[in-house]
Amino acid sequence: MEAVKIVLSILGLLSSHTYSEVVQEYLKAKALERAELSEDDVLHTIADRTLARKNKDYAKSDQIRVEMEKKAGYSNHGWRTSEFKEPN
Repeated sequence: MEAVKIVLSILGLLSSHTYSEVVQEYLKAKALERAELSEDDVLHTIADRTLARKNKDYAKSDQIRVEMEKKAGYSNHGWRTSEFKEPN
């Protein structure tokens, strides 16, 4: 078994990530691509919403949430909206 690992490592086919981690990263990348967002965009928006909630500006917080739901293609119930294009 060790010999197989060595050969896979030499060929660059041995990953230190679990299957679950690889799938999660792939799904994250596809969701960002579909929403036409970068990870930095999402993190910035989360920070803006967190600040709005901290300042008890719930109208702004709700507005940010609704905008992100539209970009992601989901309603607040997690259902697909008709405004969002289906993935290829």
